Amino acid sequence: MDAEQTGGGLRVACPGFRGPKARYFERLAAWELTPTEMNAKPGTCRRWAEERPQGTAYVPRLDDSLLAAGFAGEAAEAAWAAAVERAEWLQADTVLLRTPASFRPTPANRAALVQFFKGRAGPQVAWWAEGLWAGAPEETYALAAEAGLIPVVDPLSLDDDEPLPEGDVIYWRLRGSLGMQGRFSDYDLDRLTEAVAGRRAGYVVFAAPEMWRDATRFAELLQMMDGDEGDALGDGDIDDEA
Repeated sequence: MDAEQTGGGLRVACPGFRGPKARYFERLAAWELTPTEMNAKPGTCRRWAEERPQGTAYVPRLDDSLLAAGFAGEAAEAAWAAAVERAEWLQADTVLLRTPASFRPTPANRAALVQFFKGRAGPQVAWWAEGLWAGAPEETYALAAEAGLIPVVDPLSLDDDEPLPEGDVIYWRLRGSLGMQGRFSDYDLDRLTEAVAGRRAGYVVFAAPEMWRDATRFAELLQMMDGDEGDALGDGDIDDEA
C-alpha cells in the first residue's frame, strides 16, 4: 500500500509504532510524536524530516511549559518560539496542544487561549482538551474557532445528539473502549468513513499502539474512496466529451 497523502490532505496516524520509520510510512501518512520522541535532538528531527516520503508528515506536541506559563508573558512566548522551531526542523504544518483536566473551562482560561492564539502566525494548532471541556462540546468548538485552533475529537465516542465541529480541517483521535486492544469493527470503520466525508483535510489518529491494524485498515478504506471518486469524475469527463 502506498501511504501517499489521500483526500487532498487527510493523513492517518498511529502513535507509538516500534520499528523502522520507513516501514511505518509504507502504510500510514502521518506520525504523531509521543512525549518521549519529543526529546529528540535537532539533528535527529531534521533527519526524520529529510527521510520521510513525500506527502507524509510529523505532528509534534507543544511543550507543557506553554500551559505552565498560562499562555501569557515572556515564558509563553519563549515556549511558542521553541515549538515553532521544532516544527520547522520536522517540516510540520500542525502541532498538538494537550490541556489536561486541571485546565478547566474558566473565563480566565478561555480568554487566555483566545488572546494567545488568535491571529498568531506559525503552524496550525490542534487542541486536545481533556476534562470538563468535553461536557459542552459546542461551546468548546466555538472557542476553538475564535482562537484559530482545530478541536481534537473522537467522533466514535460522541453520543448521537452530540455534534462534530464544523469545518473541512479535522484532527480526530480515536481512543477506543476501555481496555480495548485495537479491535474496531468493520461497522465502526464504516461509520468513521461516513463521518469523514466532506472533511478531507487534517489528521485521523488511532491513539493506541495496538490500533496499528485498524489504522492501516482505515487508510486503505480512504484510498478506496479516492479511487471511487476518481472513477466517477473520469466517467463524467467522458460524458462531457461525448
